[in-house]
Amino acid sequence: MNMTGKRAAREAVKWLGTPYRHQASLCQVGCDCLGLLRGVWRAVCATPLEPLPPYSRHIRPNAQERRLEEAANRYLIRLNGPVPTELLAPGTVLLFCMHGHSSPTHCAIGLGEGDMIHAQERRGVLRTPLSDRWRRRIHSLYLFPEKEHNMQASS
Repeated sequence: MNMTGKRAAREAVKWLGTPYRHQASLCQVGCDCLGLLRGVWRAVCATPLEPLPPYSRHIRPNAQERRLEEAANRYLIRLNGPVPTELLAPGTVLLFCMHGHSSPTHCAIGLGEGDMIHAQERRGVLRTPLSDRWRRRIHSLYLFPEKEHNMQASS
């Protein structure tokens, strides 16, 4: 059982209603989808993350552009194989391919029970059912590491 994931899901709920602000990461002040994930990480993992290079609001990656996935692979634990989305543990991080791109450009935090929390432009941070439309766009799934893993990563 991933206790860090449960804490991450509880923390993500605190961000509900936060307005959308490109490249921001402050609960109830503003964030984008990556800012939400970074803010939840800060609250539950308490290890520093690498600084972000500037990124476009409307990411249109080429086939080699995999920065979101590469960062997720460095900090999170990738789940291999198919996982039925209704069985996702709370705190599971979801990466999505949007607009037919092969690289993920959107992220969310699962709550269990078939729901997720993410930030959308013009809507802010909201709870959304993981509908078939969203399920088809899932690129990869990750878990937050437990505390012992966090300590090793920061050494």
